[in-house]
Formats: sequence, C-alpha cells, structure tokens
Amino acid sequence: MKKISVLMALILVLLALVGCGASNNGGSSSAAPAVTLEGTPSEIVDKVYAGAPEDLQYPMMLTTSELTEDNSVYMTGVERTEYKEGAVSESMVGSIAYSLVVLRANDAEGAQALADSVKENVNPAKWICVQAEAVNTAVIGDVVFMVMADQATADALTASFEALAQA
Repeated sequence: MKKISVLMALILVLLALVGCGASNNGGSSSAAPAVTLEGTPSEIVDKVYAGAPEDLQYPMMLTTSELTEDNSVYMTGVERTEYKEGAVSESMVGSIAYSLVVLRANDAEGAQALADSVKENVNPAKWICVQAEAVNTAVIGDVVFMVMADQATADALTASFEALAQA
C-alpha cells in the first residue's frame, strides 16, 4: 500500500513539474508584443492623414480639435469620462457628413469595448440634412479610431489607421 502511495505521489509531482515547465518557455512568450501608438490623439489623426492615399478626396476646410465634456457625446456617442483623451477632425462646413475621431482609452483591455460603444452610440445623421454612409471603428493597443464618411473614404482612412500598427 505504501508503494502505491509513493508511486502516486511521484506521478503527481512529475505531472506538476511537466505542467509548470510547459508554461514557462525560458522566459520567452509566444504571444505577439502589444502594439502601442505614440503621440497625442491629434498627432495620430495627422499620421492617419499622412498614410492615406494621395488621391483621397477630403471634405473642405478640415480642422482637428480636442474632445471636451461639452462635445464628446455629440462627436463620439460616449461621455468624456469613458476615455483619457481624444481628438476629432471634421469639416468646418456643417452639411458634410464626415468625422474622424481618435480616442485614447483608459487602458488597452477596455479599448475594444470603448470602440463598440462608440460604434453603437454615435449618430451618423448628426449633420444638417446629410448622413454618413459608413461608420468604421478600429483599435490598436489603447487607441480607438472611428470614421464616419462615404464608404470609400471610411475604408481608406481605416486602412491607414490600421497600417500604423505595422510602423
């Protein structure tokens, strides 16, 4: 009986050692390193525009500004307390359905939930007499991107944002 107990204990110890050894790859991780985007939201907006196709037709008189408590819900569909900082780029002409938003989430783990909330709550018909054809969102690390525009412009700018993860 003692031999069986000792043998069982030995097998359990070996299984524990093998299990611990399998999860420790000598300090290396097989997961890809987390991608982070440097810069303020306004600087990231500039990077998105710089990486977009040269022939992309932008709305007239684009301007980029910081998001505040007063304009956050109108621009993003979420309260300003839901993220650390943000910027919006829109046309100064009010009847053009175009808006590009970059938000830095409170943390990377909550970025996708923030993007989902923005997509669900933002109003693509917030302009006078016009509505955005597409609302695209994307996430890199703790940065949330949202663009409302015609489908071709939204797709091109989303691709430009996603390319920042490779840079």
